[in-house]
Amino acid sequence: MNDTRVLHTVAIYLKGDDLVPEELNARIGTEADESHRRGDNYISANGREITRRTGLWKLSRTEKSTVDLPALLKQLTSELSVKNAGLSDLPGVEEAFVDVFIAQAADAGGGGTSEFEIDSSSIAELGKLGLPIRFTIAIIRD
Repeated sequence: MNDTRVLHTVAIYLKGDDLVPEELNARIGTEADESHRRGDNYISANGREITRRTGLWKLSRTEKSTVDLPALLKQLTSELSVKNAGLSDLPGVEEAFVDVFIAQAADAGGGGTSEFEIDSSSIAELGKLGLPIRFTIAIIRD
């Protein structure tokens, strides 16, 4: 399938009840794309006030219309000053992982396939983070 309607996102998620996003920004050396503390409130799409159940620090990189996961991984890991398995040991972090998300438009029959490649140097960089990697692949119908 050579469909240009594709989205790739690679993200590092740090979660924890006592997580303080501002402290993690300083220790990691970059500001999160999305973050909040446990107990923070937000307004949902239907207008309800919701209280966050846990803290979150998320750094992500997204690319549309290309299949270059190694480039995304390099962008993401190059911004971190904490490496070599240090992310999961930061204060307040109870859960830490890398998420690779791929979404692609379905073919005319409603199905489809999506493939990606991660080169050996990217695998080595990911290994230095010491985090599990989660893969999510979605084929989406229009």
